[in-house]
Amino acid sequence: SDKSTNRIFTSILAGFLTSFPEEIQHLTNSIITTTKECYDRIAKEKRPTPDKSHYVFNLRDFGRVVQGILQVRPERIDGKDGLIRLWVHEVSRVFHDRLTDVADREWWWKNLGSVVERNFDIPWLPSYEQLIFGDYMNAANRNYEEVGNIQELQAKLIDYQSAYNVDNNKEGELVFFADAAHHLSRITRICRQPRGHCLLVGVGGSGRQSLTRLAAYICEMPL
Repeated sequence: SDKSTNRIFTSILAGFLTSFPEEIQHLTNSIITTTKECYDRIAKEKRPTPDKSHYVFNLRDFGRVVQGILQVRPERIDGKDGLIRLWVHEVSRVFHDRLTDVADREWWWKNLGSVVERNFDIPWLPSYEQLIFGDYMNAANRNYEEVGNIQELQAKLIDYQSAYNVDNNKEGELVFFADAAHHLSRITRICRQPRGHCLLVGVGGSGRQSLTRLAAYICEMPL
């Protein structure tokens, strides 16, 4: 039931947030109920079709949103706004990234904006659509944190690619335009998740294999 689902995930998130400031702990119920609202809406309105057979959503996806939040440390979250930004990122990675056409993605951002404004009482910012979180900016500590500057991310990915080429005797050079950097960050996030898996959809030669190999290298996974 909805009540049992909310109670289970509220207990998990509340237990994790005990080491965070009180203003962040107070967001527990809002995050869970808003996640449930997003899940219910997308599961109802975005049904699988022959050309979108992967539009199948279940409670595992709800759990993956919470699981994503559990990756962060208290010192990496800047107050209430920081946790809301993290939640927007995680819920969008789980649900938005499965949507394959422009109309569906626009539907997602419109509906997410409305629930954020209603449930968190803050204005929706267009910049929320470009949020990036990852644990790859500092290889020494692997803190899961917001990447505030796309140029810094692109420079870091070039460094990773240079190291990958040296370690694997390769000469490939990827161009990390904004979309490629976002895609690589998404793949890296999935590789970090327990039992993480993804389906990459795209035409041949679009870089799916190259980005996946580099993401696996960043996560120190065997190739």
